[in-house]
Amino acid sequence: MRGGLVLAVLLWLLWALWTLPAVPFHPDESTYLFMAADGQAWGHPQALAYTGEGGLREHYRLVNAPLTRYLFALGLAVHGQSPLAQDWDWSASWEANVARGALPSEGQLIAARQVATLCTALAGLLLALVACRLGGTAVAWLTLIGFLLNPLVLLHGRRAMMEAPMLLGIAWVLWELTAERPKAWRLGLALAWAIWAKYWTLALWPVALWAVWRRTHGPKRRWRALAVVLGLPLVVGLILQPVMWHAPWQTALAMLHERLQVTATQQATFRSVLPSYAPTTPWQRLGLLLGQIYLAPLAYLDLGKYQAPLQTAIDAYNSHLWAHWGRGILGAAVQLGLTLVGVYAMLRQVKETASSSQGWALRAFLVAAAAQWGWMLLTLPLAFQRYALPVLPFVVVWEAWGLWWLLRKGIYR
Repeated sequence: MRGGLVLAVLLWLLWALWTLPAVPFHPDESTYLFMAADGQAWGHPQALAYTGEGGLREHYRLVNAPLTRYLFALGLAVHGQSPLAQDWDWSASWEANVARGALPSEGQLIAARQVATLCTALAGLLLALVACRLGGTAVAWLTLIGFLLNPLVLLHGRRAMMEAPMLLGIAWVLWELTAERPKAWRLGLALAWAIWAKYWTLALWPVALWAVWRRTHGPKRRWRALAVVLGLPLVVGLILQPVMWHAPWQTALAMLHERLQVTATQQATFRSVLPSYAPTTPWQRLGLLLGQIYLAPLAYLDLGKYQAPLQTAIDAYNSHLWAHWGRGILGAAVQLGLTLVGVYAMLRQVKETASSSQGWALRAFLVAAAAQWGWMLLTLPLAFQRYALPVLPFVVVWEAWGLWWLLRKGIYR
C-alpha cells in the first residue's frame, strides 16, 4: 500500500512541477526570495545578529519564522540562482517594483517554488499515512487525493511562501503523534520544523507534551521525554536564528514586540477600511475559516492592488478545472457535510477502539485538531485565505473518513 501511495505522490509531483510556471505570482514571494540571502550569510552570524538599529532585513528576522528562508536559499543554490536583491514595496506601483528589481526572474521563482512543491508532496504522503493509521487503506487514498488535488493546496502549496513547509510540518507532527509509542526526539524534530516554518503551529506543542506523557512508561522516562519535546524545538529555533545569538533575551523581547505591533497595525488598518477582514470574536473567525476553506474563490492576492498586471496569469490558471473544482455553494455544502460526518464517525470509532493502537491514533489526531482549530479561533488576525491552511489537513482527513463511512454504509446496507 505504501508503495502505491509513494508512486502516486511521485506522479503528482512530476505534474505539479510541470505546471508550476502557471501558478500566478504573489508579491510576498519576493520577500521570501529577498530573505533567502540569510542562507548565504548564515556562516557569518555576526552579520545576522540583532542590533536594534532597525532595517528591513532585521525586521523580517524578528517577525517571521526562519525555516523558509533557508529552504529557499537551498533551492536557489541548487539551481545556481542568487537571492533577490530587492524586497517588494507594497506602497509602490507594479511598474516601480519591476524597475527597482523587486520582481523575481523565472529562474529564481521556479527554484524556490520547486522546494515548496516538494514540501507539499511530502505533506500529502505523510498525511495519507496518518489517515491509514486512523482508518485504513481506503481512507489513506481518499486523503491523498483530497489533499493533493485541493485547489487551496495546488495554489498556496506551490508558491515560494510559508504555507508549504508549514503543511509538511503539520503532517509530520501528526505522523509522530499518532504512532503507538511516540518517540520524543522525532516528535521534537517534527515540532521544530512546523513551528519554525510558521508560528501558527505552536498550538501543537502542548499536544505533543501530552502525547509523550500519556504514552511513555515510567516517571523518569516521562520527564526525559517531556524535556526533549519541550527543549528540542527551542534548540533548533536558536540554531536557525543567528539574530538571537548575540543577545538572546533582548532579541526575544524585540521579536515579541515587533510581531505584536505588526499584527495590531494590520488589524487597525483593515478595521478602518474593510472590517470583515479583521475578526474580533471566535464566531467571526469560525465563519471566516469555514468560508475560506470551503467556499471562497481562490485568493490569488490578499489585496487587489496588483490585480490588473496579474489578470492574464490569473485567467489562464482559472481556465483549468483542477484550479477551482468544488469552490461553489454545492461543492462547499458537500464538503462541509462530509467533514461533519467524518468527525461524527471518528468520534464513534474512538469509543469502539479505545484500548487499541488505532484508538490512540484517533484520540491524538482529534486532540491535535481541537488544539489547532481552537488556536485559530482565538488568534486569527485577518481573513487572508492562506491563513486558514493550518486547519486544512484535519478537514481533508475528516472529509475522506466521512466519504468512506457513507460508502461503507451504502455497500453493506
